[in-house]
Amino acid sequence: MRKIIAFLAACLALLILCVAGAEGSATYSFGSKVLAGDVDLGRPLTLMPSGTIFAFVDTGAPGYGQDDGVYLHIPKSKRDADPQVNDNDIRITPLLNSSGAMLKPAGSSVEKGDIDWQNHLTPLQGATIRYMDQYGSTGYDLGDPVYLHHDVRLTNVTDAQGFPVPGLAPGTKIIDLDSDRNKLLGLSPSALGPIAYFDKNGDGFYDDGDEIYVNYPDGGLSVKVNNVRLTEVNT
Repeated sequence: MRKIIAFLAACLALLILCVAGAEGSATYSFGSKVLAGDVDLGRPLTLMPSGTIFAFVDTGAPGYGQDDGVYLHIPKSKRDADPQVNDNDIRITPLLNSSGAMLKPAGSSVEKGDIDWQNHLTPLQGATIRYMDQYGSTGYDLGDPVYLHHDVRLTNVTDAQGFPVPGLAPGTKIIDLDSDRNKLLGLSPSALGPIAYFDKNGDGFYDDGDEIYVNYPDGGLSVKVNNVRLTEVNT
């Protein structure tokens, strides 16, 4: 009996340690918005390196098309006149194979050796981050969906009850019959941004594992309510 009691006590102690270790930790997905009480709220942010752009891999007819993969491209040097997909670039749309099956999700970081690594990139000229005013207010609200204004959703689109609309998820592109097609977006390109990152390893540079946000500009560079996560965030 004593051995059984000792065993149960040890199991309970291990459970307590596991719960304590998990307390304050969380995982947030690409395209999620920061809410009050989220664990990453208040983290300091740093502006993305100079020359960071949105760009696409041209896979079909010349010019940007429905099947072209979109990236947040972070240059490796100031001389990046002929950009390629770098390791640590972020996929804004999923990486698909020739059959349309997903290989890597939107928000994933490119790694050396991935099939899209070092593919040629074409800048998305005039790309801006904007929002759709769902509620008729004069500004950007928590429920307003956010877009890369070249037809890519950066957040969920929700219905009147606040539930995500099937098929209108972060990383998807707008097609002809989508309910949000041709809806008016916020007119100020500067309403959302800048894009900034949390220096997770504290080395002073954007590199492997750093987490990226669209920063809501209400003063200062930090993770705020209504920021949009452009990568998965693990706290």
